[in-house]
Amino acid sequence: MKTATPSAEERLDMPSKVLVTGATGFIGTRLCERMALIHRIPYRALVRSFSHANRIARLGAELVGGDLCDQQSLARALEGCDTVFHLAHGEDRDGPRQMKSLIAAVRKAKVRRVVYTSSMSVHGPDPGPECAHEATATIRRYGESYCDSKAAEERLFASAIKAGDFEGVILRPTIDRKSTRLNSSHANISYA
Repeated sequence: MKTATPSAEERLDMPSKVLVTGATGFIGTRLCERMALIHRIPYRALVRSFSHANRIARLGAELVGGDLCDQQSLARALEGCDTVFHLAHGEDRDGPRQMKSLIAAVRKAKVRRVVYTSSMSVHGPDPGPECAHEATATIRRYGESYCDSKAAEERLFASAIKAGDFEGVILRPTIDRKSTRLNSSHANISYA
């Protein structure tokens, strides 16, 4: 795949180093591949289990062991990074606590920009067509642990952006149910 060469202005805005949480997951692994092989952006991967990092380790990824609720491991992982791609999601009950912890670490490290990969599930277990537009899409509690966890995380993240803690964007990728492949043409992007 060939990409356009970035202009001088675009190069100035490119991250110096990226931290990827959730780097061993489905989307995270693909993101690491693209950053390493196509865009040549230096990155570090925060991993809970090195045994799950085989695919990104072959790319020469800088792997840092840690946990999203451990401020010391987050401080190590964020050292020298100006951008974070936050894709990790563990247990639903831990999601909001992990988001609070990450936001605190990002503030302390003075990270400039964070991209948070959320989910269309913030609109409930079966989002309808009204969710295609931010103006008509609602985020609330649905009594379903995954939906409620992602919605709580998104509210925390949006509040941090509004407080001016960092630049941020929320991505809500969807799954094309016919092919069960990520369909980026249906991603819902929220600029909080």
